[in-house]
Amino acid sequence: MRKWFYGLIFAIKFLGLYGMLYLILLSEDNALLMGSLLIFVVLAMVMLVTRNTDWYALGENMESKLKVSNYEQSEENNDKTS
Repeated sequence: MRKWFYGLIFAIKFLGLYGMLYLILLSEDNALLMGSLLIFVVLAMVMLVTRNTDWYALGENMESKLKVSNYEQSEENNDKTS
């Protein structure tokens, strides 16, 4: 039941986006305004969804993984040359 519901929500969002793009193309006089508003709404939605994301923690996790990976590679290179 939930998969069907998520599919319906996705279809509604997709149809809404398609409709907005169609209206933008149809209305040549107001295309710049409508396109700007669409981009603003999309940006606002992205900001709303990611407002609780700790970007610094994500960066630290990636940095520590890279350090571990580089350390492992240097150890492998040392083992091959010995």
